[in-house]
Amino acid sequence: MTLRELSREEQKMQKTEASIAVEAVSGIAAKSGIQAGDLIVAINSKRVSSIKQMREFLERAGKRAAVLVQRNGNMMFIPLRF
Repeated sequence: MTLRELSREEQKMQKTEASIAVEAVSGIAAKSGIQAGDLIVAINSKRVSSIKQMREFLERAGKRAAVLVQRNGNMMFIPLRF
């Protein structure tokens, strides 16, 4: 995945508490249903505030993780299997 961190202004404009935007997606993430434009809110019910923190949560998750994304104003969990 190609990710970028949202600025405070972007968070306000998009009315979100998410800190990470998905810009491009491939591989396992794409097969799982994550899409470009999704906003990453949490991994395994733990809010993420940076890309570095997201990677740490995914590394600790083992072979599975539940990713909470915001898409078009709706929240959904997307299961990832590594």
